[in-house]
Amino acid sequence: MCYTSLKGKRRGISLLTQRELLEQEIFDSGLSLFEMPLAGDIEGVLIDNNIVIDSASPALKKNRVLRHELEHYYTCPYNLLKAPKALQDKMEHIAHRRTVAKLVPINSLIAAHENGLRCPWEIAESLEVDEEFLLFALDTYHSVYGYNFKYRGYLINFKPFKIEKCINTNKVGPL
Repeated sequence: MCYTSLKGKRRGISLLTQRELLEQEIFDSGLSLFEMPLAGDIEGVLIDNNIVIDSASPALKKNRVLRHELEHYYTCPYNLLKAPKALQDKMEHIAHRRTVAKLVPINSLIAAHENGLRCPWEIAESLEVDEEFLLFALDTYHSVYGYNFKYRGYLINFKPFKIEKCINTNKVGPL
């Protein structure tokens, strides 16, 4: 089966699923991946060079958790399990923002719109994330850019979510 990537024109068509791309990145980074039942509300954890995710999570949620743990690997030189709460919160915020930028880039939202996708569940499915995470991503973009944002000839409203083609504008930034 061929999966068409909506992650931008540079990527074109990808023959790999989001999960396969993440697993390849984990392998290329020298990390190991383990799936096992995790206690409580823990979805995943990075311990040394090992990413451990909850085997009971749905497949699309696992994509988010894998990306999130990879972002911890790239940005956090500390063992967060033993870090002060303020540092844990800061590093979680960074990992969340980077996960949103990687899994739900604005270019992909525009591409989904251009392909006729309007419902959050359709867009989430096309990006291979769960709908809950797509809504979290839209909230994150709203907190960064505000309600309205012009980007590459499009007006993007994050609350309520809507994308429209603009006339005569290439300005990037909030209104």
